[in-house]
Amino acid sequence: SSKGSNPNILLSNINDNSNSAIKFNPNFANAYYLRGYLSYYKIPSHFSVGYDERNSKEALNKAIEKGIFNENIFFSMIDDFKNAIRNDPFFYKKYPYVLNAINPCPVFSDEYPSLIKNLTEQIKTNPNDGSLYYQRALIYLESNNNQKAIEDLNQVIQLNSSDNSLKALAYYGLWLAHYKQKNYKEALENINQVIKIYPDFADFYAIRGLTYYDFYKLSKNTKDLEKVIEDSNHAIKLHEELLKKLNSEDKEPHANAYFIRGLAYYDLGNQTQALSDYLQAFPEWSGSMWPALINGPEGGGVTEIPLAPGFPP
Repeated sequence: SSKGSNPNILLSNINDNSNSAIKFNPNFANAYYLRGYLSYYKIPSHFSVGYDERNSKEALNKAIEKGIFNENIFFSMIDDFKNAIRNDPFFYKKYPYVLNAINPCPVFSDEYPSLIKNLTEQIKTNPNDGSLYYQRALIYLESNNNQKAIEDLNQVIQLNSSDNSLKALAYYGLWLAHYKQKNYKEALENINQVIKIYPDFADFYAIRGLTYYDFYKLSKNTKDLEKVIEDSNHAIKLHEELLKKLNSEDKEPHANAYFIRGLAYYDLGNQTQALSDYLQAFPEWSGSMWPALINGPEGGGVTEIPLAPGFPP
């Protein structure tokens, strides 16, 4: 793009390759992110506010609801970002440099049988080594053999009753295995165990919030959405406290927690708060006119949503 190529052709090629990547590997977080980012990049051209409406916050909010929340491109973007997070719950740590941070193929599928065979032989020699069961469980998870992974991870917990760090990894693996099978009740039980071991770790609250959100999609119980918001709030708070404690120059918000909370607010009918949270999750727009449009006394006084910064992020 920087060398003058046609951006429309480039975007089309990136979209086509993202679709092919997802078809080849439906669990590829980076491909969902790329495809979602393309929608995010295109949205401004689909929505603008007329000059005569610029001083009316009510008119702007109606325009948001009519223009953004009724466009398929917006929902496609949200679905892709959800799938990016579902397939990589620590995804926000790689944003916005995700293109360089994710290794899409840490293990190739044709390596699975030999790796499992090798670990099985090691386990026969060292049947009480929980780390070997854990390594084999990771391969089972990679190959979507979730039931085998669950068996190995339960063995890890039995063999390592006093090793909290390995137990937490095993419980997290059990969360993932059950989550991938949409067994959300069991997934919640296991992420609860992780939080008991690491109660001050923001990411796990965001992960539990995501699990409650997907559980809500089955249960339709709005109390689950309240739990999503509660866990997201706690993740945001812990993340901010950690940054302050470390005196970190990185002031980026906990993007996943904001995004997940936005999903809950949207399903509760609070579209403006949902949009505000989505934009907190997307740092490149969080400092633009959007917060003023939502919170400003006159809606920010803008006439058009500006284009997002250049692609790639």
